[in-house]
Amino acid sequence: MIKLTFLPQRGELTNGFLLISSLSGMILLFQFDVSTPLESVVYINSILPFGWFWRSIHYWSSQLFLLFLAIHLFERFDLLERFDKKKEKAAKLPENNGAFSINTDFIMWVVLVSTVVLGIIVLFTGYVIRWDETGRSAGIIASEILKSIPLFGGFIDTLLMDTGYEGINKAFALHINLTLLLWGIGSWYHTKRVLLGKKALWFSFITSMVFALIFIPQFKSPDVIAENIKGPWFFLGIQELLRYIPVFWAGVVFPLMPVILLIYMFFTKNKKQIGFYLLFWGLIYLFLTIIATLR
Repeated sequence: MIKLTFLPQRGELTNGFLLISSLSGMILLFQFDVSTPLESVVYINSILPFGWFWRSIHYWSSQLFLLFLAIHLFERFDLLERFDKKKEKAAKLPENNGAFSINTDFIMWVVLVSTVVLGIIVLFTGYVIRWDETGRSAGIIASEILKSIPLFGGFIDTLLMDTGYEGINKAFALHINLTLLLWGIGSWYHTKRVLLGKKALWFSFITSMVFALIFIPQFKSPDVIAENIKGPWFFLGIQELLRYIPVFWAGVVFPLMPVILLIYMFFTKNKKQIGFYLLFWGLIYLFLTIIATLR
């Protein structure tokens, strides 16, 4: 279990960065036109007073939200240990006959894993709705990945993405609705403890502001011809893998592997072996990302 004692609670920090991302996103929302997304981004970035700052702080608070959400997932490996202890204790009771029902620890673990997946989708759709070179290529690739799912792929693409026909409309709706869902999940659980303390809020705001002022995110016009269009940084590994194996295996099966392993880890006794598989998957993805970056 990861311990970062010099920081506020990671659950609070995750909510803090999500709150800043949501509030800055609401400011940008009033200046954003879904029918002309790239023109809206250009206007916000270049003409709107302090628009570049709100766009930058929205970008970095979102990135930091995902980072601390991942850290929060790994520091809550204590749920696995707690579940095993309860299971062993229940197995010793003769009236249970060794049986043990799934409890709240498992539900919490599934929610945590699910929020990481949802967080990645929120960030991905955030790139898509910019509709610049990166966003447009990411949206097209995402549509092709969804279409590759047997039987229901076309329906899922029509429901969620469909950038070829709908443009960013559905990606935009997905981005907004999943952000609200993530805030609802975080609020529902952490309200029982501390939703967001002052220390965590100030840390989240100051960190986001420092990144926003120093590293201003750029965007590229889709009209500029590039030899190698790259998607979001966390998507580069999948984009590189698509060069070597079929779309379904690279875009659906491979990304789902760590999710399945994390859920399975809750039940198996040999957690070190699953941890090794997760590490191996991560190293492969890192290697693919490095290759994609160097192209």
